[in-house]
Amino acid sequence: MIADTIIVVLLCMMPAQQPKESCNRFKPLFEQADSAFNAKYNLEVLRQAAHEAAISADRKTKAERDKILKPIIDVKQLFP
Repeated sequence: MIADTIIVVLLCMMPAQQPKESCNRFKPLFEQADSAFNAKYNLEVLRQAAHEAAISADRKTKAERDKILKPIIDVKQLFP
């Protein structure tokens, strides 16, 4: 029992080994794929389109949202 506790404490105290940056063999491939993606898809145009779609959906559902969020009991009327 004590030996198990000592082992657990020692494992918790040991520093974690960090991977070395130089041994990441996929980094150049990732950067190449990332630049190809950015060249193929214009992210700024997609971001602007998503923003406009969100604003349009917000305007269309405003009445429904206000109806749902309207309180059932008005607290100000309960305490004049």
